Amino acid sequence: MLGATMRVGDFAFGAAGYAPFGGEVHFDRAERFANTRFPGAADGVARWHGYDASMLSIYATLGAAYRIGPLSVGATGNLILSSVSLDRAQVASGDGLNDLEREGRSRLEASGVHGSFGAGVMFEAIERMLWLGLSYQAQPGLGQMTLHGNLRIDSSVAMPGDSLVRKADFHQALPDVYRLGVRFRPSDVVELRLAGDVTRWSVLRTQCLGVEDQPCTVLPDGDAAPGSGVIVNMRRFWRDSIGVRGGGSYWVAPKFELFAGVGYETAAAPDATLDPVLADADNLALAFGGKLQFADSWYTALSYTQLQFFSRNSTGESTLADPAVQAITRRPDGGGEYSQWVGVINANVLKTF
Repeated sequence: MLGATMRVGDFAFGAAGYAPFGGEVHFDRAERFANTRFPGAADGVARWHGYDASMLSIYATLGAAYRIGPLSVGATGNLILSSVSLDRAQVASGDGLNDLEREGRSRLEASGVHGSFGAGVMFEAIERMLWLGLSYQAQPGLGQMTLHGNLRIDSSVAMPGDSLVRKADFHQALPDVYRLGVRFRPSDVVELRLAGDVTRWSVLRTQCLGVEDQPCTVLPDGDAAPGSGVIVNMRRFWRDSIGVRGGGSYWVAPKFELFAGVGYETAAAPDATLDPVLADADNLALAFGGKLQFADSWYTALSYTQLQFFSRNSTGESTLADPAVQAITRRPDGGGEYSQWVGVINANVLKTF
């Protein structure tokens, strides 16, 4: 994230570049499964969902706010550059079966440019002591997003040959977010913060890959609708997630701040459609760090955040391989035991003018 703000009287202006949505997944090769008859097995069991994948949305944001007494109101406009890539195993016919003798590979690369907006209000309920804030961040693209790119299909790992490359569109919807926050400063050396958010992941029903410039719609049984160009339809049926976070700061000295926080967030992905590429779980976050003013207008901060995801066991709960669903939607069973944790080190510099 890189950003700047400027205040002129009762107005404030800001600009920033950042990536609120995104991530990368890579599974190393399991060489113990390598053999000449089934060479694709070395990419591991997760390869049928994806063994190398990334999704990223980079925001370029301009915003302005105006203060009216104790009330501040603001809005932002976002230009969003989104991209997705996915390497996965599949059979040449695209029927989604784990046929090791006919196993091939596909690679999707797609990107797009979209817009969105944000809006918020902040109320200083008690001067220099208590602030209340509420914000809304709209969906990227304000709804359904279409990313344009190429799909490359290699028909066989055992007998590599010519690749088929075709123009394709990737369709998905990312969420909008509602946030509410409170900041309380009972003294000059102590500040307490509490925030909650609702992220509407329920808008992510499916991720659909289709022929360029053709509709990507499916029937209730998972088959392509008449006139549709569906290649692969990935069911998600995610649910809204809720997050709550609390934290505080203590100024050891006027120029040295220590801070810590804790947060909890619910999972968006249900057991029914959980898979290794987009694994998710309820999680607990713990953070601590410090901020130092090392010159009249320069600050630096360093913090560590531990994201501990609770273990999940979706064995027997996955519906991805439901035989009642047609081939373009059916995928290998995603059931299994999932556990993960993430550690984040954040270092930043702030300059005031």
